[in-house]
Amino acid sequence: MRQKSGGYKHLTIILNNPTPDYEVVVVNVTGYEDGKDGTCKLLKDDHPWLYYEKSYITYGDAQIANGELIEEYVNNYGSIESRFEDSIFIEILCCAMESDNTPDDVDEFLRNYVDYDEVCIE
Repeated sequence: MRQKSGGYKHLTIILNNPTPDYEVVVVNVTGYEDGKDGTCKLLKDDHPWLYYEKSYITYGDAQIANGELIEEYVNNYGSIESRFEDSIFIEILCCAMESDNTPDDVDEFLRNYVDYDEVCIE
């Protein structure tokens, strides 16, 4: 999903299908800077909307959102047009549970939703 903010469009990623309570985790992507959370670096070729040579996921800004509002959100702020390759998406998801910057409530939510050992450990 691409979100408009301050005249720029930011890539926002939904990490899970909605739970029975319609909850989803969303994370954002931004240009890579030294000293930022380097848990999951992305390269420009990883997604058509990445225009920096290197980008990273801002896990510190991860949120649990209401999945029922996603359609309204997309209509107001962006669109869902493109997906990551499965291997890159799994890396983004697993890194959310590995990053020290992921908020505790988001980390706990993901660990209840995703079997880390099955999905993330090869």
